[in-house]
Order: sequence, then structure tokens, then C-alpha cells
Amino acid sequence: MSRIILLVVLFFHFQSSAQELQFNIVTTDIENYWTAYDKVVAEQDSAERIRLIHEYYLDKGTDGLSALVEVRRYQDFELVSNMLLYPNYWNSIRGNTDLLVKDI
Repeated sequence: MSRIILLVVLFFHFQSSAQELQFNIVTTDIENYWTAYDKVVAEQDSAERIRLIHEYYLDKGTDGLSALVEVRRYQDFELVSNMLLYPNYWNSIRGNTDLLVKDI
């Protein structure tokens, strides 16, 4: 009987603790990515594209983006190259990322 009481007490303790958790979802990296994307794909000069990816995306990035770039060892020229090589992919996901930003 005491085990059942203990389980019930633990259940309600963890249940109330779980309700106190709060999450902060930041979408600025998504918004900044699309701003940079539009500017990069419109630009013809490769050096200017690198500058744009820094100005509008990397330099404005959150700590999470900075950590991701560091861990995955992304290079600015790779990001630009992926934007230019896969326009169909980027265009196919853009609407969903816009909805995500609006929903949060």
C-alpha cells in the first residue's frame, strides 16, 4: 500500500514539474536566412555574395546558429553555393518555414 501512495505522490510531483517547463523558440535565424537568400541569389558577384551571407545571416545569428556552424564546420562559401545549386529545394521548403515562423 505504501508503494502505491509513493507512486501516486511521485506521479503528481513529476506532473506538476513538467507543467512548469517553458520553452523559448527563436525564429530569427529562419527569417534572416530568407533575407540573405533573396539577396545572395539576386547578386552576381561572388565576393559580394559572401559579404551578404555574413551581413544578413551569419553575423546576425543566434548562439544556436553559431554553435551549429561551428560543430558542422560550415563555411560561408558552402552556404552560398548550396543556395545557388538547389533553388528548387529552397523554394519547396520556404512556404513551410514561413508558416512555422507565423505559428510561433
